[in-house]
Amino acid sequence: MAENEPKLEYHVKTITVDDKPKVLSFLRRFFFRDEPLNYSIRLIPDGEDSTCIELEEYSMSCVEENLCLMAVSPAGAVVGVMLS
Repeated sequence: MAENEPKLEYHVKTITVDDKPKVLSFLRRFFFRDEPLNYSIRLIPDGEDSTCIELEEYSMSCVEENLCLMAVSPAGAVVGVMLS
């Protein structure tokens, strides 16, 4: 890494069952509503608190397999998620 490049300020960890609320909050804010397929079929109705329970349940169904990762800032904020 070159001297002038900014240092990455996050670490990657496996998502646990205890992390589900933080991950869902992140997905609601940054992914579910604006994901192109979800948007095209208006899966999430307009409104700040609108959600799709089925989408949330499906998204979290893979967490128990310990293959999902999240990037976390030094302050503990979720900055990225990889569900598989």
